[in-house]
Amino acid sequence: MHKMTKTDLPLLVVVTGEPATGKTTLARALADELGLPLLAKDELKERLFDTLGAGDRGWSRRLGAATFELMFGLAAELLGAGASLLVEANFDAQSTPRLRALPAHRPFQVVCTAPADVRRARFRERATSGARHPGHLDDAVGLELEAGEHEGRWQPLDLDGRPVIVDTASPVDVRALAAAARLAGERS
Repeated sequence: MHKMTKTDLPLLVVVTGEPATGKTTLARALADELGLPLLAKDELKERLFDTLGAGDRGWSRRLGAATFELMFGLAAELLGAGASLLVEANFDAQSTPRLRALPAHRPFQVVCTAPADVRRARFRERATSGARHPGHLDDAVGLELEAGEHEGRWQPLDLDGRPVIVDTASPVDVRALAAAARLAGERS
């Protein structure tokens, strides 16, 4: 009988960080490099907007909570079936118990950062470009961020392994990041 080792467990790559730190862009590139399915919060939320409609900030927050429920449920199904995957969202400390409770896996955490001026510029671009789904209410969220309403909310999560902090204001070596993800759990 084969004894299961930590390296036999599926890999769960968690990409997190503040809004406008390049999480989704990096997550897509990393998922492609690793050949993993990507569960991205905003993409799931946009499907809910398209199905249920967009609304005010309160409605967006309720759909955001529903999106996290979908994400955790889908991640549990995939990990439970032995599939590795990448999840991307602005996870906060309240997400840690949910991530830890997922079926056995090898975690690898990437925390995206960028200087405040870069984040503000990216947010302004989001709000004015028309490229993002209007349900995100980027103008309102941008004002909340400018006012410091979420200050200190998005920190590295208390997951197994050391988080990799990535400043997305500079080019990111996605291949090196993928190599590190593949090694996750081998040394623990």
